[in-house]
Amino acid sequence: MPTKSSLFHVIARSNISHPLIGSHKGDDNLITPISPEMLIENLSHIEYSMPDNSWRAFQSDIKGFFHFCQKYRYMFLPASSKTVLMFLVDHQSKTSQTLKRYCNSIKKLHDIHELPNPCGDYKISLFLKGKATHDIHAKRQALPIRLKPHSSIHFEDGGHFEDGGQILKDDVPFVSLQRLFKACEDYRRQIPLQQARDKLLLSLAYDTGLRRAELVGIDYQHLEIIEYQHVDPDGSDDGSGPISRLLKVLVPKEKTERGIGTYRIGSPQSVTAFKDWKHAVMERMTANTVSHLFGPVFINLRAVGGVISHEHYNIWYKKLPQTSPGQELPDFDPMGQTGQRLSSQSINIILKQLAWAAGYRYPTIQKLSGHSTRVGLTKDLKASGASDLDLLETMNWKDPKTTAAYAGVEDLLNRKATEFFIHQRRAD
Repeated sequence: MPTKSSLFHVIARSNISHPLIGSHKGDDNLITPISPEMLIENLSHIEYSMPDNSWRAFQSDIKGFFHFCQKYRYMFLPASSKTVLMFLVDHQSKTSQTLKRYCNSIKKLHDIHELPNPCGDYKISLFLKGKATHDIHAKRQALPIRLKPHSSIHFEDGGHFEDGGQILKDDVPFVSLQRLFKACEDYRRQIPLQQARDKLLLSLAYDTGLRRAELVGIDYQHLEIIEYQHVDPDGSDDGSGPISRLLKVLVPKEKTERGIGTYRIGSPQSVTAFKDWKHAVMERMTANTVSHLFGPVFINLRAVGGVISHEHYNIWYKKLPQTSPGQELPDFDPMGQTGQRLSSQSINIILKQLAWAAGYRYPTIQKLSGHSTRVGLTKDLKASGASDLDLLETMNWKDPKTTAAYAGVEDLLNRKATEFFIHQRRAD
C-alpha cells in the first residue's frame, strides 16, 4: 500500500478552511463534489504508480500549485487555464523544463479526476515556448570521476597536476578514481569497516553508473557473484577462454520505471571489495547488527551522539577553504543513525571527504556530486569506442540527446565534421 505523505495532509487540512476543490463528472455522468477523501484516494493511486523520485517531484509541484491557489484564493481543482498561466508566470524564474514538469503534474492530477486539462490552453503553450527560447544556457555538469590517472593529461602551459601528492591546479578536468581508492586506503586506515564500505561504494558506483538513490537502494539479495568466460581473441567460443568473477547487480529501484528489474555488472575489483566488506561486517559488527547482511549494503557506521546533522557537515565543509588539501579534519560518517541505510546525500559527503583526503583543492571538490561516477563512466565508455546505442542501453537512457549531454565537448571533438573544420580549414 502507498505510504501517506505530507501532500495528503496539506491538502486535507487546508481544504477545511477554504473551499479550493470543486466538482467533477462521475461514472453516472452526474456532477458530484470532489471531497478531500476522494482527492486523497486518487493521489494514493498516483503515488502507487510512480517511482520514488517521480512521486517526490509530483508532490513538490502539486503542493506549490496548491499553496499558490490558497494564497490568491483561486480554485485548485478543477483549475482554470488562467490560474495555471498565472502560476507559471509567478514561477518564471524557474527553468523551462521545470515549468513543463509543473504542467505535466497538474495535468495528471486533473486526468485522474476525469477533469478537462487546464494546461492545454494555447496561451500556456506560447508562454512555455517563449520561456524555452529565452532560457538558453549551458548546463552545469558534475565533475567526472574517471578511471585514468592525471598523468595522461598535459597542460599547454607546461604545468603539472600534482606535487608531493597534492593537486596544484584548481581547474582539474576530472577526479581520478585511482587517487580516491588510494585516499580511501590511507584516510580510512584507522576505521577498517568504513574503509571497506567506501571502497565497495566507489567501485560499484563507477562500474554500474547508478544514480545515488539507486546505489543506496541496493540490498544484499540484489548482489550475486558470477563467473564469466571470456571469448578467445580469435573469436572462437569453445569454452577455453579465461574465467573472471563478476558482481551481478539487480537494480531494485530507479529514477524512472525504465531500469527497474534490470541488471548491471560489477568488475572483479567490485567482487573483491564486496568480499572484503562482508568479511569486515562479520568480523567487527556486533551480533545484533549482523542482520544487516540481509538488508541494505551501504549503511551508516558511526555517529556523534547518535545522529550527525546537516549542521555538522556544513561546519566541516566550510573549513575546507581555510585548510590545506589532505590536511586531517574531524572525521565522521554521513548523517543518520548507525546501521541505517545511507541517504542519497551521504554519497556526496563521502566522495568529497575522499577527494579532500586525496589532495584535491576546494574548487574541485565543489564540483563533485553523487553523479560524478555516472558522468565519468559515460566519458570513459565513449573514449573507449562505445557507440551511442551502447550507452543508451548501458545507462538506461531514453533520449539519445542525453548521451551527447554527458559526453560533452569530448564527444564533439571526436566528430569528423569538427576535425575537418579544425584541421582542414586552419589556413583560413
